[in-house]
Amino acid sequence: MAEDSEISLVDSPDAASSAPDLTPKRLRRWFRYRLTRLGFHFLFVALFAMVGGAIRGFNLLLVLAGLLVGVMLIQWRSSRRVIHCGDVTRRTPLEIFADRRFTLRYLVQNRSRFLPMWMVKVEDEMEDLSWPSEDSIARLASAVGFIAPQSTTIATCRCLITRRGRYRFGTPVISTTFPFSLLEARQTVERPLEVMVYPALLTLRVNWQRQLPRAQRGQNVDTSRSSGGDGTFFGIREWQNGDSPRWIHWRTTARLGEPAVRQFEQNVRRRICLLVDAMSDDPMATGASAVENAISLAATMVCEMVGRGNTVCCGVSGASPRLVASQHGVASRTEILQMLADTTVVDRHQANDALQAAVEMVARRLGNRFDLVVLSPRSINNVLATDDASQQDERKSDGTYRNSLRSLLGDWKRRHKLAWVDVTSDTWNQMVVSPDAEPVSNRSGPSRSGPSRSGPSRSDADRTSPGVVNGFGATQ
Repeated sequence: MAEDSEISLVDSPDAASSAPDLTPKRLRRWFRYRLTRLGFHFLFVALFAMVGGAIRGFNLLLVLAGLLVGVMLIQWRSSRRVIHCGDVTRRTPLEIFADRRFTLRYLVQNRSRFLPMWMVKVEDEMEDLSWPSEDSIARLASAVGFIAPQSTTIATCRCLITRRGRYRFGTPVISTTFPFSLLEARQTVERPLEVMVYPALLTLRVNWQRQLPRAQRGQNVDTSRSSGGDGTFFGIREWQNGDSPRWIHWRTTARLGEPAVRQFEQNVRRRICLLVDAMSDDPMATGASAVENAISLAATMVCEMVGRGNTVCCGVSGASPRLVASQHGVASRTEILQMLADTTVVDRHQANDALQAAVEMVARRLGNRFDLVVLSPRSINNVLATDDASQQDERKSDGTYRNSLRSLLGDWKRRHKLAWVDVTSDTWNQMVVSPDAEPVSNRSGPSRSGPSRSGPSRSDADRTSPGVVNGFGATQ
């Protein structure tokens, strides 16, 4: 049995996935009813008693058949009434990062004035749009034990997505078999939703900024005093002439009997442009690779530097070169993370052309006002040698001349504003904590802005599909 209905409601998903749309939308709902295995057995016994009583003339069998049919009618009427009064709304987190567990919330509402809802199951599905495959759809499930009349209960589902990209949630389904588990009543609500999963965040070392271009006072940086209250707290030291009384740490002063002041790290506000060389030998590979490490490193550096007085721009040299500028705000940070999450890598034959187009875009829009940090899965010598050979071939074939990468990057290099980070070299280990290493205390690392890859390992038994791991739970 199935029923269709349309109800005009407002569906406004969270801002993490798309901007709320306050215009009324017509949500389609499907109601379906089917017998469970126990219901089939129950119905068989009822038909057997009815036929046997009619043939043999046994009144007790007819009475028993009537009771069984009555129970089936009560089950159908109760389930139908309850499922028509239910509703479910999905709530996603504001930010979802790969390799980081997050909680999906389902708001299950009981609109009935008198009837409570019991044993409600919530089902959902998630589809990977960036890496489509045969098993790119994961099934999610949660449950609620009791919902009072005219109230809302939250069902939660713990999920883990291991790959960045664009994902789509399907239509949530609520179902119940209460009270006798003879019939399952299901309601499907047409609420599709697309979300963006940001790249995985890494754990940076304390001195990771040493790999960036040297900060020179008055050139692309602004500095503040190391003992000022605007910096990051570093420690306690003895009093010195010229220190402000506002910096005195009175508890330590009382314990030592002499003045002690708080010391702060020097804040350096940079103007920096991160450029990701999105090159991969196998662009269709879905596992971890050097280019994914470069993208994750860029996302981690953006989370570290945006919002702390820095001006950060980020570009990618993938299938379509893009550049996003930051203006100290969370909105621009989100725009950069979305760009990194939706980056399409290119193969080795197209990598140099894409990188040159991205560098030209940066030079045209930013000039030399920003430091340039290139995050690449290959060394700079390899890139320049390949570009020089390609340029010589073009001269021999058609006699044309174009600007080489060497000349484009030379302007930043002469001003000491260029840093090339090869994620396959030792520079990676100097910036990022290895997943197998012990956690590092990091005052400036992403511990306050995101997770690390050094969390507990996951077994294959915990996976429901490559890319998504879901849990089960409900709160009231």
